[in-house]
Amino acid sequence: FGMLLYLYGIYPGQNDYVKDLGMVITLFGVVLALCGWEVMRIAWFPIAFLICALPWPGLVYSWVAGPLQNLAAWVAVHVLRLTGVNAFQTGTKINMGGLGTPLRTLNVAAACAGLRSLMTFITVAAAIGFLAARPLWQKFFITFSAIPIAIFCNVMRIAGQGILDRFNPQWSESF
Repeated sequence: FGMLLYLYGIYPGQNDYVKDLGMVITLFGVVLALCGWEVMRIAWFPIAFLICALPWPGLVYSWVAGPLQNLAAWVAVHVLRLTGVNAFQTGTKINMGGLGTPLRTLNVAAACAGLRSLMTFITVAAAIGFLAARPLWQKFFITFSAIPIAIFCNVMRIAGQGILDRFNPQWSESF
């Protein structure tokens, strides 16, 4: 099945994600065929962990990145307001200034959605959860707690850049 999926990803599918997923499934099958279920009970997680190394398909990436961009912009505006910066949100743009200061616009681009850091945090947390000698519920808690932590870190990065822009726009533009 893995080889068929791999070949379909090459042609006629012409889809890199399907091809790469086929390679991981093929590896799973090869280990199972050569070593049996006793080894697979140990090796299943490291093989499945390879899925974290696959780049997401563009459609899925944009489907997840859009809401994360809006959330990051919305929360960053509220954090900026708490620090005394006059800010408001227009879509994924953060407008700052006004009332005697020049209006500045920060764009929360797709690269600022935080998906890369989110996947990194989840991957590291899953590895820690797998290696930790803890109950299963704690392993899941460690893994899923990476999601709000990554979102929080991304929002603070965006808000920090907004604060930096208020004091010195040149620093913010080269950041």
